[in-house]
Amino acid sequence: MSKKETKIYKNVWKPGTEDAAKKFGFIRPEDIIRKNVQKKPTSKIDQILTGWGNYVKSHFVELSPELKAESQKRLEICDPCNMRDRGTCSTGRQGAHVVTGKLMKGCGCRLAAKALSPGSVCPLGKW
Repeated sequence: MSKKETKIYKNVWKPGTEDAAKKFGFIRPEDIIRKNVQKKPTSKIDQILTGWGNYVKSHFVELSPELKAESQKRLEICDPCNMRDRGTCSTGRQGAHVVTGKLMKGCGCRLAAKALSPGSVCPLGKW
């Protein structure tokens, strides 16, 4: 799970007012307390919507190079996988998880969209 740095201010500011407070000198560097906070894991529905959103967006605008590279790397791992069935991670097939060795079923996701969701993982633990 990735960490995210958050800024916590000694004084309480309403959301969206921090920039104005900094601009006019109400927030000084010594007022900021930085903390590393672990991000919450995203829900399955968030992962699905993010993946499909990025998939649709990729047809109209240029995605970030990092996201495109990560997606391409994931799809290269998926290509030879026996769980893959015409671009989908088949729910009718099973495979061994690479870490636990436990038999897992496919998730049923469209791989082109799932690969574009940064929070998603392979059911076999390959990515």
